[in-house]
Amino acid sequence: RLARDPQAVRRRVRAYHIKLCGSVFCQRCGVDCLMLVAQLRALDSEEERCALLRVRLPHLEGCAPGKLRRAAREPGEGHVWEADHRLEVREGGGEASDEG
Repeated sequence: RLARDPQAVRRRVRAYHIKLCGSVFCQRCGVDCLMLVAQLRALDSEEERCALLRVRLPHLEGCAPGKLRRAAREPGEGHVWEADHRLEVREGGGEASDEG
């Protein structure tokens, strides 16, 4: 069941990362995603949030069309950190279990 429920996988991986490291970090660039979400929420405009995202997570814009805008419009952890798929779901990634 866990491997088929992306939200359950995300929650388990997030909890593991926080227990292990004290936060959730992007595996690609090392950015502290919880801190970044707090910084995004403190900004007043979507344009300011887009600018910060382009500096802190430059790969986000190239991941999927609209992902950067969605993260700027709705600054939340799920838009900034998504269990760090090293292999795109469309290429077979995302079928993880909680077995390490």
